Amino acid sequence: MNELSRRLDGLADAAARAAGDAPVGEVLRRARRRRVVRRTVPAVAGVAVVAAAALLVPPAVQLWRDGATPASGTACGRPVETAAGEAFDGAEVLGEDGPVAVGAGANATVESGDDLAVGVGVSYAASGVDSYELVPDADGSYAAIWLVDDDGLVVGVAVPDTVGQLETTSVTPEADVWIDGAYQLWGCDGESLAGAVPTGEYELVAAVAARPGNVEDPAPSVVLSAPAGLRVGTADPLENLGACGSQWPAGVEATTDGYELGLRVTAPADLGDAVPFDPDADPPGEGLEFPVTVRNDSGAELVGWTGHPWLVVVRDGIVVGVPGASDDVGIDATMTPRAELELGAWMPLHDCATMGQDPETGLGEPLPPGEYEVYAISHFFFTEPAGTEGPEGDRTDVTAVGGPWLVTVP
Repeated sequence: MNELSRRLDGLADAAARAAGDAPVGEVLRRARRRRVVRRTVPAVAGVAVVAAAALLVPPAVQLWRDGATPASGTACGRPVETAAGEAFDGAEVLGEDGPVAVGAGANATVESGDDLAVGVGVSYAASGVDSYELVPDADGSYAAIWLVDDDGLVVGVAVPDTVGQLETTSVTPEADVWIDGAYQLWGCDGESLAGAVPTGEYELVAAVAARPGNVEDPAPSVVLSAPAGLRVGTADPLENLGACGSQWPAGVEATTDGYELGLRVTAPADLGDAVPFDPDADPPGEGLEFPVTVRNDSGAELVGWTGHPWLVVVRDGIVVGVPGASDDVGIDATMTPRAELELGAWMPLHDCATMGQDPETGLGEPLPPGEYEVYAISHFFFTEPAGTEGPEGDRTDVTAVGGPWLVTVP
């Protein structure tokens, strides 16, 4: 794994931890492959971009406060090259070719209003000079980042929120410099900043200033990254669906893309009594196990695969139980019209807030006696009908939800 890929993975892990959605969110993200698409290219340096609700990179410094206009924020409506020169006090802008290399290494999607986790990598790309020193902009930031349109004009600004302390500002043939942090995305209204960036497709460009390290009082030069595609979208109602402690959205079953395609997820309305899993009890508790039926009402043959349903237990509208570690997606889900697919589903009926307390099983405390609602979340990956998702962009990936069904813990 190259350094860019490693840091990209690290940023994603940090974002997940900061959002508080592990391990449930991690399993859901792995199963919901279309919702997290990350591509990296071999590069000696790059900008790694990951959608994140929040990110703290310790040790960290706060670089910008509400009420101030960042140096990079005066560039609305201007060419990005002009913006880069002004952000670094009139330094010469060399474009993408300079003594250091700054390249875009990932594309990403972020929700409008969310912070964007960004990693900027800077590597040595010259000869005859021992090192290059990075130069901060007027705000003390070592990377200025903008969103630009197809004409290269600045239409948004990435305002630094929390940025990690640099281990060094010297770029040498042996050592790259990485700038990691979380950024607020501000949109432009003409030549002024105007709140959260609107939804849409953008190009993200980063600028870094550097000067030779062995020359007395040298003038810095500004180098730009190659543009990286960034989509700013609206909140996905299925993102983190079923996360422990979250509010279960009423009526979500009929709002999914799986329902729109024609998938119907059913099970017995009353699942009866179920004892939380406890192999040491007498008699042993077996948890909740029952078959979930998926019917193809699309009117066409569906060809693809799925995994065992992810069960969610809800009480008073709040998710209180999830299965734990379950992420298999190797079940044939090919169905002719009106055909049914039966999938086995199981969960331990343990309080998800305590999951992981048992180091051997990863489970927690049994749910207390009472009545609960149970829902099933199923992810499907279809090659027919063809779509635009998947690694080749030719798959139709959908999520189907069934429930509520009643279960009683005696």
